[in-house]
Amino acid sequence: LGLLSATSSRPRGIPGTMAERWHLRDRNFEAERQRHQIGRQTALEHPLLLPRSSATHKSDAPSAPEPIQATAKAAEKPPLDPLSLMLAGGPPSTPITPVVKESAAKEETKAVSSTSWTVRSAQILNDYQLSGNLRVVASFLSTSGDDLRPNSLSRSRQRLQQLETGREDVREISQKELTAQLERLYASLQAAWNNEERVLTLKLAVQVASVLGDMSVPAFYPSLFVQVTEVLDRFGRLVFERIKSKSEATSRTRSKLPVDFISADVSVEAKETCRNWFYKAACIRDLLPRLYIEMALLKCYRFLSDDEYPQTLGRLASIIRGIGDPLVGVYARCYLAKVGNEVAPTVKDYMSRTLLDYMFAFESFSKNGMERTLRRNGGMSVPDYLHLHSPAVGWLCECVGSTADQALLATVLQHFRQSCNNTMMLSHILKSFSAELYAAKASAVVILVKEATPSRVTQVQLLATLGRRLAESSPPSVQHASFWSDVWKVVSACDSFDDYMNDPEAIRDLEHLVMILVQRSREFGTAVLTSDHLMSLLDVFETSKKMEIYKNILGNFGAAEAATTNDPIFIHTILDIARTLHDSLDSLSPEGERRHISQLICAFAVKIDFGRDLEQQLNVYAEARAAFVNLDSVLDCLCILVSTLAMKAHMYVKARHTKRTAGFVKACMAYCYITIPSIDDPMRKLQLLLHCGSVSLCNGCLPQTDSFFKIAISMIPELPTQVPAAGEASRVVHTEEQLFGFLTNFMSALICCPGHPRKNDPFYLLQGLLNALERFEWQESTPFQTRTYIHLLSLLSAYKQEKLPFSIAHVESNDVLYARSEQYLAQLGDVTSRVMGIIVERLTALKHDGSEGARKTLAMLALELAEQLLVVMEPSAQLGSFVANLVGLAKGAGRSARFQSTLDVVRRYRQDVGATAADEALQPLARLLAAEAE
Repeated sequence: LGLLSATSSRPRGIPGTMAERWHLRDRNFEAERQRHQIGRQTALEHPLLLPRSSATHKSDAPSAPEPIQATAKAAEKPPLDPLSLMLAGGPPSTPITPVVKESAAKEETKAVSSTSWTVRSAQILNDYQLSGNLRVVASFLSTSGDDLRPNSLSRSRQRLQQLETGREDVREISQKELTAQLERLYASLQAAWNNEERVLTLKLAVQVASVLGDMSVPAFYPSLFVQVTEVLDRFGRLVFERIKSKSEATSRTRSKLPVDFISADVSVEAKETCRNWFYKAACIRDLLPRLYIEMALLKCYRFLSDDEYPQTLGRLASIIRGIGDPLVGVYARCYLAKVGNEVAPTVKDYMSRTLLDYMFAFESFSKNGMERTLRRNGGMSVPDYLHLHSPAVGWLCECVGSTADQALLATVLQHFRQSCNNTMMLSHILKSFSAELYAAKASAVVILVKEATPSRVTQVQLLATLGRRLAESSPPSVQHASFWSDVWKVVSACDSFDDYMNDPEAIRDLEHLVMILVQRSREFGTAVLTSDHLMSLLDVFETSKKMEIYKNILGNFGAAEAATTNDPIFIHTILDIARTLHDSLDSLSPEGERRHISQLICAFAVKIDFGRDLEQQLNVYAEARAAFVNLDSVLDCLCILVSTLAMKAHMYVKARHTKRTAGFVKACMAYCYITIPSIDDPMRKLQLLLHCGSVSLCNGCLPQTDSFFKIAISMIPELPTQVPAAGEASRVVHTEEQLFGFLTNFMSALICCPGHPRKNDPFYLLQGLLNALERFEWQESTPFQTRTYIHLLSLLSAYKQEKLPFSIAHVESNDVLYARSEQYLAQLGDVTSRVMGIIVERLTALKHDGSEGARKTLAMLALELAEQLLVVMEPSAQLGSFVANLVGLAKGAGRSARFQSTLDVVRRYRQDVGATAADEALQPLARLLAAEAE
């Protein structure tokens, strides 16, 4: 390398021959270690425990009780937090039970029902999409409202044109166009309302409601119902707020109606306005719009009467019987249950009647040729048609079953068996009614399941629903055997896996089952994960869910409490799972996802342990490297694990390698040598190169050590000057602080690293490091460059000793190879002079800077250099003067705590070397201390 042969061209700036001025001293590292060792004291109590109360050390003699004084002291004493209370041995804190007022509880119950409908409507919009076009009357596409304003001439022309043609003008629109048209109609409705055009507003609402009578595309009807009723709900709120504001404006007793107002609080004028709205609704000619408008205005009955809701809701439930189409009728009942649950949540009789009416209509429609009617409407099958009923039936059953008793459930099941007897209907009954009502007769419910006519809800899915409900309320124990026997007869007759997977809840149950298997797989051994059946089962799930399960598998077997493994089949299975997770990442994957998957893979890699079969374990790591080439954290972990294998081999042979073990260690180092360049982070590359070089040195692989260290040295000049801050990717910092931390560790590794035997150069790596440091772009105002060279003096001091501070077994270092020969000491002196010259040059540059920051940096570096020189250099008058000048230079920046610490070091230095050094060597230091004492 060029760095190892180039010579420094930096000017020294120091007069005289540096080799004659700076002499490294001989040191006794063991004596220094004992002298500076800090005394230790055994801890008798846990440091986190609270101190014992002094009261516990007092006499146990009984004292007179003082309840008043004790209560006052207890009130003054601040309460302990739960953790401190636990450590003090006190009882756990009593959980706080929230107190909920009755009115708040009622409001919360009502809000839950509203939220339930909101969730259900969103699910309807998501599940029932329009694949074709919807046919609507051309007048529906009018948004200006001009066609709806009173104009007898235009109405006559329209009627004559309809009589001549025999039909109305019909257009086809898509779902997106229909949604936009409904929004435009509501905007026109809102504009007409703001312009005080109440009749036009009502006509626009009627036009919207009339859309629910169109059955040209039955598959879209549930979504159409949700969108239309949303517009009608807005219309109803407008009318309600209008009447309420009119009552507040005309009332002589109340300026504002309370939330729980009664009809007596409403003014006469507001009541007349309310009646006028209902009269207008009653004049609507068509049944369906008239019914929906009245249901939208149902909340306004509060202004007229306080106890009219039961009769009104019952009347509307009876009117719905006149709707001939079962699909239109069931959704009208659904809307009645929705608005009735909002205005009168305690009234339930009409809901049970609507549910029984639907069952009766279902029977009548089935007998009158359901298949023939469906073929006429596009060839839809009966199960698909009943699937359109499912959201409305589910809402009716939920409203009825929430407060149902045993008698009502018996009536519903009797009508179900006589009139409906379909799996779709039975599924909603089981979901909505309390399981306590039918848990005692679970076997009878199984009979209903077997006799029910299948639809898109299969019998297996019905049994799954029954099982989930009975988990909440178990049947009597005496029925368990017969119940499971009846269930198994139905389940065993089903051989279609799709029947299990058609239900989203069944898929969720299967996911739960798989997660339980994964979480407890350590109890079952590796047979569960290595089974082909489990892998085939995982293929059923969607990709996102499968990835989540894979993550749980990796996390389970990579957990800290998980045992190590050496099963090749199991390891291969887990690596395939990890490879799938790795392949799911791309350039757009978030950094947090990449980090999480990397941590999971690394955690499992640590659990691989083949004991003394190190070669097989290395083969597994080689396979893993090929599988996870895009995850730097995994490659980093693999390098650490492979170097650990080399150290295991070192431990097994007790540092005496055979030809086979030496070859294995070299293979491990070759693995790391190939893998480290694939990592992008330059600072992490340096750390790994240092780590692997140290492992090679420990195992006596000197050529590999030189290779790792040379690459590390050659990377220093090419390091980027700025890197992202740790934990803050948006902020960048200079590289020199991280480089300084690396270099301090690198210098420690160089202590035992021997020189090059062929070049006869004991310091060729150190010379290359000095050349690399000169080519790195340091910041001029920071201390890291100078501190690096100051730390190099410790390395040079170690090289000077007859015996290094530590050594490696069976590795001959420079103290053995060169035995402090004259040539060795001369080269060491040249390097020392070079390092000191660079230090003095940097201090001179800081002194000439003159800024406040430069003065503080200069003072800190001067004190650090003074302490280092007293430790590593031979005592002399020149050294004493130089150290005194450094301390005086730092004194100009103020007497800081660090300054006083340096003076203490000087005092101890005089005491330690006073008996061996000449008086002239200590006189400059004595004058310094005397001046400071004054």
